Amino acid sequence: MKQLLMAIAACTLFACNNKEKDNPAKPGVAAITDEEQYARNVNKGFVADTVKKAVPRLATAVIDSNEITIHYFSPGVRGRMIWGGLVPYEQVWVTGAHSATKISFTKAVKFGSMEIPAGSYAVFTIPGKDSWTFILNNNYRQHLADDYAEREDVLRIKIKPEQTTDTVQRLTYEIKAHGERTASIVVSWEKIKLVIPFVTQKNTASIKQMEPVAGALLQGIKPDTKKDPVCYMPVTAGITDTFSYKKKLYGFCSAECKRLFINDPGHYLADLRE
Repeated sequence: MKQLLMAIAACTLFACNNKEKDNPAKPGVAAITDEEQYARNVNKGFVADTVKKAVPRLATAVIDSNEITIHYFSPGVRGRMIWGGLVPYEQVWVTGAHSATKISFTKAVKFGSMEIPAGSYAVFTIPGKDSWTFILNNNYRQHLADDYAEREDVLRIKIKPEQTTDTVQRLTYEIKAHGERTASIVVSWEKIKLVIPFVTQKNTASIKQMEPVAGALLQGIKPDTKKDPVCYMPVTAGITDTFSYKKKLYGFCSAECKRLFINDPGHYLADLRE
């Protein structure tokens, strides 16, 4: 019986391993590393936190075709006093460990009224008892906050910290979507949580770059004889130039239509031609 149980366990493990290999991460979803899984298991209480060092982690999300990634090191509480102890109040903190936390956007985003161009930035914070300062800085290639310079800040906003009931043992970044273009960066550690809302901006620069190509392709389209291949909407007589097509496209079609048109207008509009 013991040998039979061992054989069943071995077969199950083999099948699970093969299943993981046959199902790679979806686009916009990072593959889970051993370090990431360890931190998650610690936070869920599945295992004790026995690793002293900060472990590398990655948070990813796609918000309206904006690919957002956060590379960071995740320290553990491990019985220590965090706020006002390991992390002093009123001082610039790397909000991670080792290297500066790096956040990247493939499209422009807006925090409140402040628009931040697509690119990569360092994340810093200034913890306070009642209010924190959330910072994005141009210099993400630095150790901790050793080379931090306020003149390189591109964003500074005040955030009110939230208290959590449960202790988050390992520092965790999340990107949580709320709507088609609205989301929040959520930073949690010990019993403090920061929620930083932002909005993904429309990729107008890419649209403008595509206008000459789309305009040329639209020549020769016969109104009322074809339908939009993705939205299945009639191409009416009013749609005879790039502007009108974009107006229809961006006013009534899905996010998938927009993505396809921006990325490859030639392929997207090919089915509209006679």
